[in-house]
Amino acid sequence: PPLRNGPFSNLWTHPQPARVHARPTVQTVEDRLAEHGVAHLAGGPGSGKSILARMVADRALAADPGLSVWWMDCSSREALEASCVELCTERGLTPGEDVVGQVKELLAHHGTWLIVLDGANPRPDGVIPSGTESVRTLTTSWSPLGANPAALITLGAAEHELMHAIARDALAGTGLEASLEAIV
Repeated sequence: PPLRNGPFSNLWTHPQPARVHARPTVQTVEDRLAEHGVAHLAGGPGSGKSILARMVADRALAADPGLSVWWMDCSSREALEASCVELCTERGLTPGEDVVGQVKELLAHHGTWLIVLDGANPRPDGVIPSGTESVRTLTTSWSPLGANPAALITLGAAEHELMHAIARDALAGTGLEASLEAIV
């Protein structure tokens, strides 16, 4: 079958933040992507890396109607391969034996992309082409090691009041609001 053309995204499958909390600005990340073609968000669990990445991806998609945005789970090799299978399938390709290589080829030659590598190793070992004219890559990781220092944005732990606000939003309507102090 022919390759499906045109921009597309899988952002709808990932949670959107209910409210924006004070963290490094989306503009800071966008500036790094524009300058280097890659940005790397590093920080501990709960520091807001994925939420910030989602906000950047939403704005990029809204700003450029020709851009394709794809979110990849890189928490394990199996998760990355599953994300690649999903991308191939969405584009009308039959996933092959080397699905990661197949995605590399797709990204290098078909349209312009913003790829979010969530939970990635700072150096994804060339898994996904990045910093090219047609592919910008935004990674999130617990570690800044190996990341290009010019593209690195480190997110520290959120302050107590900010953690309360984030937890309050996350727990709203769950019946767990009374447990807020114990959770935070």
